[in-house]
Amino acid sequence: MSEFFESSESENIFVSHTRGLRQRNAVIGILIAIIAVLVAILFVKGCDDDDSPSSIPVVVEESGTEGSESEGSEDTPPEAAAEEEDDNTDEEEAVVEPTPLPDDPESQILLGDYAWLDPSRSEATIALQELLDIEADGWYGMGTREAHLAALEERGLPISYAAICDLTVGEDLCGVSPDTAYEETLATLISGLGSPDNETEWYEACYAEYKDVSWGAVYARFVKIEADEDGQSDSIPPQYEGWVISNQYDSGAQEWEKAFPAEVTFTESNLLDWGGDVSTAPELTETVIPSGSYLAPSQEEFEGLVGHQMVQDRMWGFFTLITDQYKIVNSGTGNWDYLTSTSMLACE
Repeated sequence: MSEFFESSESENIFVSHTRGLRQRNAVIGILIAIIAVLVAILFVKGCDDDDSPSSIPVVVEESGTEGSESEGSEDTPPEAAAEEEDDNTDEEEAVVEPTPLPDDPESQILLGDYAWLDPSRSEATIALQELLDIEADGWYGMGTREAHLAALEERGLPISYAAICDLTVGEDLCGVSPDTAYEETLATLISGLGSPDNETEWYEACYAEYKDVSWGAVYARFVKIEADEDGQSDSIPPQYEGWVISNQYDSGAQEWEKAFPAEVTFTESNLLDWGGDVSTAPELTETVIPSGSYLAPSQEEFEGLVGHQMVQDRMWGFFTLITDQYKIVNSGTGNWDYLTSTSMLACE
């Protein structure tokens, strides 16, 4: 019996030990399985995160934008786009090129640079006069200008190449002296300056009637006087009194309002001393104002050029400079008058 119990007890111990091992192994296996499942889940999740589009949303958008820009660039290369812009700009700023002037020998003579009664250009003037088949005296005057204009018009060339009268303040305009008949003077001035821009009606001033004919800033003045009823004054038929340059400088636009038909110069003259009192006559001095170009927009600039100060008229308030050949008036508002005739000086 004791052996039986000992044997049975040994078997129970063995069975109990074996069962414990199995249970432990089962638990370990379950834990391993659970761990394996967790690892698998984590692994799968990690793979899903790597493939998720949410991790690169910005990259996708940028690549799409770059793709669009790239496609646009492929359609219109930068050089082509720049050329298109340049073409548009050229079309907008296109300037019509002037028609080239002919260069044949005769046209070159007609298009030469000539000046009114200038002895330094006599050789060129003689060549022009010979081409025009007129008297070749070397002086460019009324007859030469008339023939020159006709030749330019016949060939369709610019008539601006025909020289006009010199504009020298203090000297005769186109060689016409004061007191020349109205019709004769006007015909001569039109020959030397071209058709006038404006012509006034006769108007009353200084106990006479006046008429002005203008070419830009230059105008000629004509006068006539009708005899009064009591015979105290004689009549004067319409005649040329003198010429004047009258212009206004626009300080805003920085330019003269009227065109000067030619370069304006001033003849040599002697300064007259005058204190600004209209009741006293100016006195001649020995101070010489040399010939030169004295057009200036401001009084300060003019005085600097001429070397003398202007005198204020005590009655009218404007500033004047008087010589034995001309009178210059500045009204102070940019208006300038350059008068040549001595009779006009008295009236002005």
